[in-house]
Amino acid sequence: MKRINMMEDKLFEGLFKAPTKEEIEERHNGYRVNPENMSFWLPAIENAKQVTGSSLLIPKTKIVQMTTETRRWLETDNYQKEAVEEFNNQLNKELEGFLPEQKLFIKTGIFSNKFEFNTTMVTDRTKIGQQMLDIFYASLVLGAFETMEFVFREFIEDVECNETIYKGMPLKTEFRVFYDFDIQKVIGISNYWNPEVMIKNLVDDSITAVATSKENIKEILEKIISTENFQELKSYQQEDLLNGLAYLKGVDKLEKEYALYKEFVIREIEALFVNGSYLTGRWSIDVMKNGKDFYVIDMARMNRSSLVEQMEDVNEKESSNKTEE
Repeated sequence: MKRINMMEDKLFEGLFKAPTKEEIEERHNGYRVNPENMSFWLPAIENAKQVTGSSLLIPKTKIVQMTTETRRWLETDNYQKEAVEEFNNQLNKELEGFLPEQKLFIKTGIFSNKFEFNTTMVTDRTKIGQQMLDIFYASLVLGAFETMEFVFREFIEDVECNETIYKGMPLKTEFRVFYDFDIQKVIGISNYWNPEVMIKNLVDDSITAVATSKENIKEILEKIISTENFQELKSYQQEDLLNGLAYLKGVDKLEKEYALYKEFVIREIEALFVNGSYLTGRWSIDVMKNGKDFYVIDMARMNRSSLVEQMEDVNEKESSNKTEE
């Protein structure tokens, strides 16, 4: 029995043994070379645009590398007022001269907290430290923490007066393009705001089970929100209903513009990388429409991307067209 207890003690120690300084640095160095980091893929877009003169736009961007000390602090729960103020001052020092007096969009190198979009918009830079801290904490909770980067970008103001969800995120038409850098070709495209996926995520099954159409779902949500019972719901339940209604108010425009502009977006992405790139393999590339402008805003390796199952196969369509000819 004593031997068993000794074995259990050693197992317990192994499970909860604090990592050494060297182990922490090794882990952090691994985060620095993560291909999903914006510092890895953004230069590929910038270089391609400079060479080709593509009409696709790129938000002005500043990437700041975390120090190991900052990263270790972020992973603690020592978020005392003085420490947050020091963090805020550090970030503002890094931002000196970058888009002064302008609103910023902030994220980590691999994570934008779109479900709490109010944390990503910076209008008061005296609060940028707390907002970045909120974003980083959310990235830890959601498992998107493998980065050592803070990202600050030009905020693209909505010029179309779109509906907003997730605490302020405009429902701009977006395209997720799947591109194979090995063959220099678009292989597929998805509507970023895919109706099937969005309704499943935003609307309770009890509503979709009885609804006969998207319009009918919208009517049901409007009815629920207009009742006195709505005020008695918990805040997260109210937010879910309001997000669902906002999406359904904007979905027809999103679907119409996706269908109208997807061929244009495919052509632009292929033209952007016509001269090749240092990137290899298959990636997803997100393009956002804002008025007459189209911005490349995000990238990730395809095997790390969502909406692959909803992808329209471009090659399949081309084969079909050739057969008809």
